[in-house]
Amino acid sequence: ESLLNEYQSQINQILKVSFDHLSPASVKKCFAYCSIFPQDTELGEDELIQHWVAKASIRTLFLHLEGGVSTDMLLRFKCLHVLKLSGYDVKFLPSSIGKLLHLRLLNISSSGITSLPESLCKLYNLQTLTMRDDALQGGFPKRMSDLISLRHLNYYHNRAKFKMPAQMGRLTCLQTLEFFNVSQKRGCGIEELGTLKYLKGSLEVRNLGLVKGKEAAKQAKLFEKPDLSSLKFMWDSEGCDEDVLEGLQPHPNLQQLEIDFFMGNKFPQWLINLPKLVELQVCCCKIGELPALGQLPSLKCLLLTGLDNIRSIGDEFYRSSTRRRKFFPALEELRVEYMENLVEWKDADQKCPLPCLERLSIWSCNGLTTISDKMFESCRLSLRSLKVGYCRNLVSFSLNLQEMSSLEEFTLVGCPKLIPHRFNGFAFATSLRKLWIGPFSSDDSSIDGFDWSGLRSASTLRDLRLQGLPHTESLPHQLQYLTTLTSLTLADFEGIEALPDWIGNLVSLETLKLWSCEKLRSLPSEAAMRRLTKLTHVDVYRCPLLRQRYTP
Repeated sequence: ESLLNEYQSQINQILKVSFDHLSPASVKKCFAYCSIFPQDTELGEDELIQHWVAKASIRTLFLHLEGGVSTDMLLRFKCLHVLKLSGYDVKFLPSSIGKLLHLRLLNISSSGITSLPESLCKLYNLQTLTMRDDALQGGFPKRMSDLISLRHLNYYHNRAKFKMPAQMGRLTCLQTLEFFNVSQKRGCGIEELGTLKYLKGSLEVRNLGLVKGKEAAKQAKLFEKPDLSSLKFMWDSEGCDEDVLEGLQPHPNLQQLEIDFFMGNKFPQWLINLPKLVELQVCCCKIGELPALGQLPSLKCLLLTGLDNIRSIGDEFYRSSTRRRKFFPALEELRVEYMENLVEWKDADQKCPLPCLERLSIWSCNGLTTISDKMFESCRLSLRSLKVGYCRNLVSFSLNLQEMSSLEEFTLVGCPKLIPHRFNGFAFATSLRKLWIGPFSSDDSSIDGFDWSGLRSASTLRDLRLQGLPHTESLPHQLQYLTTLTSLTLADFEGIEALPDWIGNLVSLETLKLWSCEKLRSLPSEAAMRRLTKLTHVDVYRCPLLRQRYTP
C-alpha cells in the first residue's frame, strides 16, 4: 500500500509540474476547468471543447437525480452557463428552464427526458443542446428556430417521418446537425439547409423524393459547405431522382458518402470527381450501370449492396475515357453484396486494378457463375481477408493461395455448385488465421480433392469452421495436425456418427461447436477429451442423438 501511495504521489507531482508550465494562461484555465468533473468521468474531445466554449466565466452544474427536476431548483441557478442532467428518473424539463437566459450548454443525454418544453426556445444564448438518440417522442418545440445562437444540435432520430422544426434555416450559427428530414410542411423544405453555411461533420438528408427537381436541390447549397465531411442521401419514394441528386453536389472536400434507395438509372458526373472521398456506400438503388469509380484517387472503402439492376461489372467500373495506369489506387475494402442479378464480373483491360486491396467480400450474388483469378493478380500480396458466400450458382472460382502470403481470413460458404479442388497452396498461406468453408458440390469426390494435406501445414490457423458436408461419414484425418486451433466448428455433417479420438490432439482448442449433426451420437473418448486441457466451451445445436446421450 505504501508503494502505491508513493507511486501516486510521484504521478501527482509530474502532473502539477506539467500544469504549472502550461502557456498561455487561457490554456491553464481550460485544464483547471476539468477538475469540476467527478473522477473517472469520460469526455470526448468535441464535448470537452463545447464545454470550454460555453463556460465563459465558470458557472457549471452537474445534477444526477433520482427524482424529477423541480421548478424551484432551476430558479436558484439563473446565471448557469452549463447544465448537465442525468438519471433516468428525470422524465421532463420544467418550464422554468426558460429562465436560465445565460445557459450556453444543456446536456440531457443521460436522462429519461422524452419531450422539451416550449420555454426552452427562450434560451437565446444556448450554443449546445445534447439529447439521447431517438428520445423525443413528440418532436422538437415549435419555436426551435428561435435558438439563434445554437451551434451544436447533438441529436439523432432514426425515423424518416420524425418532424423537423420549421425554419431551421434561421439557425445560421449551426455547425452540428446530424439529420434533416425533408417534408412538405412550410419551412421544412430542403432550402432550409441553404443558410446553414457553417455545417460540419456528418449530415443525413432523408425523404429526398419530396424534392422537386435540380434547382430545388441546389438550394441546399451543399457545394458551399466545405466542412461537411460525411453525407448520407436517402429517398423514400420515386421522384425526379436523377435531377435531385445532380443538384445535391457536395463540396470536393467530402470524405464519406452514402446513397440509399435512389431510383434513378445513373449517377451524376460529380460522383467521380470527389478527390478526397475515402468511403462510398451505395445501397438498394435502381441504377442500371456503375460509374467509373476506379478513378477516385482517395477511395479506401466501397460497399455496393442491393443493386438489383446491375447485371455486369465491366471496364466502365474501373475507368472512363481518362487514361490511368492504376484503377482504385487507394482502395482497401470492397464489398459487393446482395446483387441478385449480377451475372458477370469482367477483368479490367489493364493489369493494375485494386493494387492495395486488403478486404474483399462477394456475398449473395446468386447470378454470378464465375470469379476470375485475374482479379487477384495485383492484390495477391496485400489481400488479408477474402469472403465469398451464398453465390448459389458459382461454379468457377480458382485461387492459388501459394501467392497470397498476407491472407489472414478466408471464407467460402454457401456455394453448392462449386468444386473445391481448385483451391490449393494452404501450406504456403503463412498468415492464415481463420478459415470457414463449405458447403460445396454434393459430389463426394470433390471433397476428397480438397487440399487437406496442405491445410495440415497451416501453422498459424486458429479458427476453423467446416460446413455442409452432408455425405461425409468421417472427418478428414489431416485435421488432427492442426494443433494451433483454438476454435473448431462442425456444421451440417449429417453422416458422422462419432467424433474420432484424435480430436484430443488439438491441445490448443478452447471452443468446440457442433451444429446440425443429426446422426452424431458420441464425443471422443473420455481419455481423449481429458487431453483438451484448454477447452472451456462446447456448443451443441440440433444434434438430438448427442443431447439424448449426454443429458442427465
